[in-house]
Amino acid sequence: MSDQVIGRDMARAIQADASLTHAQFAWVVQHDAPEHPGIRSAVYDRPSDRLIVADMLAEIQAMLPSGLDRSARQPVDPLDVVEIRFASGP
Repeated sequence: MSDQVIGRDMARAIQADASLTHAQFAWVVQHDAPEHPGIRSAVYDRPSDRLIVADMLAEIQAMLPSGLDRSARQPVDPLDVVEIRFASGP
């Protein structure tokens, strides 16, 4: 599976689709993922091949769909996790 870099419009479409079929899902913002240096976000309740890639955290945050709850990195999270943005589904 190869990664697909997406933009704001696709992120919104993915979230709208996911909200119909997932009780809860999240965008995980990671720093310096080996495959895509910089900041990246992935969606769903399992790893996804769809990513938002940017050099700055503010750029990622601007591309994420609105209405998400932010969770800062927790001690149990992998070291590359910056934050997680949660949305509730149906």
